[in-house]
Amino acid sequence: MISKVKIYNDGSHYIGLPIIHLEEEKSETMQNSCNGILGFSSVSTDDLPFDLSDSWERYIAAKEVFEKYYSYSMSLSKKERFDFLHSKLDVFFSSIDMATKFIQGNLNRKYRNFVYRRLRCLRKLNLADFNYFCTFTYDDKKLSEKDFRTKFSYFIQNKASRDNWSYIGVWERGSENERLHFHALINIPEGTLPGKNVKKRKWSSKVKRLVTVIENDYILERFGANDFSPINLEDANEYNDLLCYLLKYIEKSGERLVYSRGLYTFLEAYIDEENDVLCTKYNPTVKFTLYDDFRVFNPDGTLIGTCDETVLSSLKKRMS
Repeated sequence: MISKVKIYNDGSHYIGLPIIHLEEEKSETMQNSCNGILGFSSVSTDDLPFDLSDSWERYIAAKEVFEKYYSYSMSLSKKERFDFLHSKLDVFFSSIDMATKFIQGNLNRKYRNFVYRRLRCLRKLNLADFNYFCTFTYDDKKLSEKDFRTKFSYFIQNKASRDNWSYIGVWERGSENERLHFHALINIPEGTLPGKNVKKRKWSSKVKRLVTVIENDYILERFGANDFSPINLEDANEYNDLLCYLLKYIEKSGERLVYSRGLYTFLEAYIDEENDVLCTKYNPTVKFTLYDDFRVFNPDGTLIGTCDETVLSSLKKRMS
């Protein structure tokens, strides 16, 4: 049976999500949302920290204060974080229990958002072919921190639009001197990196060994220190280490990842559900684990080919 699916890679296998099931779930979610708007919501107000009928403004103010101080609390222990947030939010509530309920609910929300953000990131990373792991550090003799962030952002966005670079990165401060860095996985098509490159051997804290890096004189002159570490895509352990190194900054600082346009999360395809599905999972929705050599079909059932780089690159890309 030919089925239409959204495909992503979980790092080990290609996973297919049947689109018909997803559309049914989306329709049900929209119906529930409409019911809520019309006054038929199934959410109980017992879960809220106070009566919203006369305290909505107070709730909004408390949430704004929580958002303001949340980032300051990330480096604290669990107890220190609660004490710190209580010191800022207790004034909005009539009891400590209400304040605790509000703080815990928002911390849970932040954690869920982090999990979803990390999941989306991993799916993008596993469908992309990056060839360099790069670190860029500004030289304060050449420009200020603000100028570095602004001008380097413009530089890499310009390379993405003009020379087809793709990247995913994060801004981070060094632990020793608080100097701003930009870490990124980048796909740089051959011949599009300006200036001259010099190969160097240096110790990598990412993979804990000596690696060959490339320092570019064009970027060195305009921004500061840089290194381009070639990625061996055939070494799964090395690539996984690089992904973990990049993703840890979301957990450590809450910093948002920076994407180039065109990094997609799913591929859309038609597959043979009877012969190309290794197993089916039902948690929380239907998921097909596909064979490594699964076949791809046209909507009319004619075969396009077996899973390889050429076939996958021809498929429709989806962000969601």
